[in-house]
Amino acid sequence: MAVMGIYIHNLKDSNGNAALKGGNPFSEFTVGGKPLTTYATMYDPPVADTYNYISNNLTTWVAAAIKARKTA
Repeated sequence: MAVMGIYIHNLKDSNGNAALKGGNPFSEFTVGGKPLTTYATMYDPPVADTYNYISNNLTTWVAAAIKARKTA
């Protein structure tokens, strides 16, 4: 199965405060003795226009994750 992640941060809450970027959730796991970060890419959308950036790139990111899995 392909694995990828997207940092969802810089989005404003109901008080207008932007969320902070968290750590890489894949860094705490291993697969076959290798860090999951070896196989799973984390994408980090820019601050400006986060929603549209994700929407415009999601298909490409998923395809890249599938391709990476097939070659792993």
